[in-house]
Amino acid sequence: MVKIRKEIKTLFLFSLLILLFNGCANQLPPGGGDIDRTPPEIVSVYPVDGTINYKENYFELEFSEYVDKRSFKDAVFISPYITSPLEIQWSGTTVTVTFPDLLKPSTTYVVTIGTDVVDYNNKNRMAQALTFSFSTGDEIFKNVISGKVYSAKPSGVLIFAYKIKNDTTDYLQYKPDFISQAGFDGFFRMKGLSKGTFRLFAIDDKFRDLLFQSNQDKIGIPFKDIKFESNDSSFEKLNFFLTEIDTSKPLFIKAVMTDNLHLLLSFNKEIKYELKNFNDFYLYNGNKFIKPKPKYFPAMDTSITFPSCNTATLDAYFPNGTNPWDVLKAKHVFRRLGFSTNQTQVDDALSLTPSELIDNLVDTASSLPPTATPVWGNWSFSDFTDYQTENEQYIKDWLIQTTNDFLAEDLRGRMVAFWINHFVTGLE
Repeated sequence: MVKIRKEIKTLFLFSLLILLFNGCANQLPPGGGDIDRTPPEIVSVYPVDGTINYKENYFELEFSEYVDKRSFKDAVFISPYITSPLEIQWSGTTVTVTFPDLLKPSTTYVVTIGTDVVDYNNKNRMAQALTFSFSTGDEIFKNVISGKVYSAKPSGVLIFAYKIKNDTTDYLQYKPDFISQAGFDGFFRMKGLSKGTFRLFAIDDKFRDLLFQSNQDKIGIPFKDIKFESNDSSFEKLNFFLTEIDTSKPLFIKAVMTDNLHLLLSFNKEIKYELKNFNDFYLYNGNKFIKPKPKYFPAMDTSITFPSCNTATLDAYFPNGTNPWDVLKAKHVFRRLGFSTNQTQVDDALSLTPSELIDNLVDTASSLPPTATPVWGNWSFSDFTDYQTENEQYIKDWLIQTTNDFLAEDLRGRMVAFWINHFVTGLE
């Protein structure tokens, strides 16, 4: 009898341990199989979109697969803006988001889950942002604005919407009243807007601080403000083209005397020709500062011209008394057909006719040996000892080698750059 009790006790303890271990185990997605390329999706939402008289203090989402929790936290946008932190709780693929305070009465809330959400295994991003709305009163705003962001990588670009109260307000100094986000194809859809006038911007918000920083964020500016006179209207095709706003001042880089009459000034960006008066420009001769009085500027004056690649004819250039073969033109040839030059090359060029110089440059480029094929250039997968590591390093070495050759080969390097844009290749 005692022996039976001991066996029952042992079996009970063993079963209890199994239950404890199962309860403590993390719920993780299964591993193995083909690489997952499918983006995560939201398969259910509570409350459903358009709910009115909502009395709860939370919303709930279910995903099609396990997602990265941190990426979800950074992709939740709620309008009106919630200042205090949200409480986020997970159970498998379902997440419950609780508001920190009681919701305002008779208010439409718009929740956007942006495309920054990635799945757990392979970091696939959501293809499109999801937006739903609910109201704590008996009326809900249903106005919608949709459009597209045109950019090389539109996915993740935020759409800021401000309800206009004063035309003189610089809205970009403040966080937006409403937020949406562009998907992989650049398409966005902003819902739950009330009656009134709205101004939208597309912001590539690098730090996700919901503020436009002109020195780091690209921006798309709308062609018009959107006005709604009812609570159930839509506006389509509000499209944006992202651009950088340059607020930095031009910097003077260097000055080079090309000969005894010409001074070449270099800046870090294109400058307006209104600076040609040079009111603040001085030369220092070793003893004092003097203010020069230039007679003309090559960029403006017709006494020195360089044919534009867009408008020049294909007629051969022959030097003459009014259009001589000189230092500036020789340097222009080297800049166009190479990457740089030196005084020796310029002096040698001036001893030749323009036609002879071009012939020399072409002959030199055509006689250069090609970059040698590396040992691994024709390897198959089985020839590598550690394909993942070796292949990555070999590609880096090859890029460095070809870049160095590219810069050293002048005209042939230029031609390589030209043909790369015409015959596109890819690594497989």
